[in-house]
Amino acid sequence: MAYINPADKARFGEDATPEALKNAERAGLRSGPNELRMGNFYARYAGGHVETSYGRYSADPQQWEILKALIISHAATYRRPPTQEELRDMLFAAGVTSL
Repeated sequence: MAYINPADKARFGEDATPEALKNAERAGLRSGPNELRMGNFYARYAGGHVETSYGRYSADPQQWEILKALIISHAATYRRPPTQEELRDMLFAAGVTSL
């Protein structure tokens, strides 16, 4: 999992994923390679789909990694799980859904 493409490290700086994950875990996020949980919210990846508290969506592994990074960042910043509207925006940003 990474916030930036490793090829862009020189351009954007170091990968902040480990620090963001620590902050998110302090806020109550539980994580595994293919699952995130916080309160009643969950997101998991299996069989080419992302399943969340709010629905199920087709996604490839790269889209899952992007979505996972966005959820971790949200949890670290706001110390709460995303709302349905916030998750909708994250799914769009990760390329899982379109307008």
